[in-house]
Amino acid sequence: MSAPVAISLESGALIPEEIVRLIQPLNEELMNNRYVDSFARLPKFQRVLARMTDYLEKHRIICVHYTRAVPEDILAAGLICATGAQRRTWFMEKYGNLFCDPEREAIKTAWRQYFKQAQNAARDNKVFFNLSTTALRNGGAGPLLENFGGEAINMPLLDLPRIKQKLNSLGSPLIVKCALKPSRLLGCWEYPAAVVWLSAYQTKVNPKAALYDVDVYTTSSVLPEDIITIDNATRWD
Repeated sequence: MSAPVAISLESGALIPEEIVRLIQPLNEELMNNRYVDSFARLPKFQRVLARMTDYLEKHRIICVHYTRAVPEDILAAGLICATGAQRRTWFMEKYGNLFCDPEREAIKTAWRQYFKQAQNAARDNKVFFNLSTTALRNGGAGPLLENFGGEAINMPLLDLPRIKQKLNSLGSPLIVKCALKPSRLLGCWEYPAAVVWLSAYQTKVNPKAALYDVDVYTTSSVLPEDIITIDNATRWD
C-alpha cells in the first residue's frame, strides 16, 4: 500500500468537514484578527489544534527547507542532522582548496570567535523547516538561498567580502519539500503544523487575514525517501 499523500498546510480547503464543524463556532476570533497567533493559544482553539494534529499525523505534511547546496548531495544523503562542528569540518574537507591560506585562516578564526556555546546550541543536530512558502514572498528565505552551506557555516563569514563571494559561487538556491509527520517537529508551538493549517483556513474565510508560518526543526536526519521535490528557487522577494 502506498503512503498517504502529504498535505500542504497552505490550503485550508483540504481541512476535512468534521474538523471544519469544530472550527465554525469559533468564527468570531477568525474574523476579528489578522493573525492566528492572536487567539490560537486559547483553550477552545487548543482542542481544535489537537484534533487537526491527530489527522495530520496520519497523512504527513509538506515541510519546506530553504538552502543553498548541491542538489545531488541532498538526493544522495537527504538532509543530514549534524553538529555545527561536523558541518564545518565537512566544508573544509570538501571546499577548503578553493581558498588561499590566509582565507582559510580567516574562516577558521571567524568560526572560532562566533560559534560559542549559545550559537552551537541553537543549531546543533537540527534540520530547520518552514510550513509554507511565505518566506519566498516576504524575503525571509533570501539569506538561506543566497549563502552556501547553512548558518552553521556561513553566519560569521558574510562580512568577509572575498570569502563570501567564493562561498556564494557554490551550489544552487534550493527549495526542498519533505513529507514528515507533525510529531517529528519541534518549535515554540505545541501544535505548529495545526497552527499554520488553521491560519490557512482563516485566510479562506477572512479576506483581511494573513497566512501565519512558523519555524520548526527536527532532531533526526531526513532520508532521501522523505523528500518530495528539490527545486531551484528563481526569485525571492
